[in-house]
Amino acid sequence: MHGGSKLILIFLVTATIFSCAGPKKGIKYEPSESLVEILTEFQRQINYDSYKFPSPKDLGGRNIFKVTLIKLNNYEKLYPGRFKQIIAYNKAKSWERLKEYLKAIKYYKEAEQYPAIKTAARRNIQICQEFNNLKNQYEKGLSKDPEAVLEKCDKIKDSWEPLIK
Repeated sequence: MHGGSKLILIFLVTATIFSCAGPKKGIKYEPSESLVEILTEFQRQINYDSYKFPSPKDLGGRNIFKVTLIKLNNYEKLYPGRFKQIIAYNKAKSWERLKEYLKAIKYYKEAEQYPAIKTAARRNIQICQEFNNLKNQYEKGLSKDPEAVLEKCDKIKDSWEPLIK
């Protein structure tokens, strides 16, 4: 190889190495100009089975559902009053995926006011209420005996199966 070719090869190898860096740290989420921009990644992950697998992450390594809530809050501050029911519905979906069912129910009730998503919101309120009841049963039934805890967990798992499907 000639001197110029070696320099180009070294440059390409160095550029390749730096371009393969891991997730970016310290990303700040600024208010988005578009609701579509906010919900694009979220909508791709909405059918993700968060009961079987860990929550999906964004480029910064953060939970997509938490990030969506942050971005939606920023959007609401920037554009108060715009798309209230759509934002409420997507916040409810995020809270539901984070297993915060009471918060999800609160936002589904706000979304219910919009005729286009009224049926879906009502159905999801019922589902969240059932999950929340099961979650409360689990939390009440904890004991110090490991065998009793495992038995209780098995019963709860069996009762959650139909809801998950």
